[in-house]
Amino acid sequence: MAKALRGEIEAQLGGEKYTLRLGIGELEELDNATGLGTLELLRSFGSNAKVSNVIAVLGQALQINGKRAPVSRVRQIVEKAGFRDAIAASVAILTAVLADPDPSGNADAVAVTEPPTAA
Repeated sequence: MAKALRGEIEAQLGGEKYTLRLGIGELEELDNATGLGTLELLRSFGSNAKVSNVIAVLGQALQINGKRAPVSRVRQIVEKAGFRDAIAASVAILTAVLADPDPSGNADAVAVTEPPTAA
């Protein structure tokens, strides 16, 4: 079962179910690979989707048997699924990372406090 709080979803691609997961390390890799921040990358799928960005997102996110899928396998999956479905999966995982899964805004809330000031 996917864990939305960890930026993890299940996606159907080419008739197969896959787990997609993006942690902070994968997001950093995406920033470096695409030259775009996470929100900027998500927005690019609305009007300017690039195959290289879809492959980059799914290449970082796609898990097979608990391990990141090789890029060659990601390309095969995208080809089988079709570009539109691959874009949809990319948008879904990026949205899961950015969205608060708890509408109350308190999902696994962590209190952030100001550091103590020197007296």
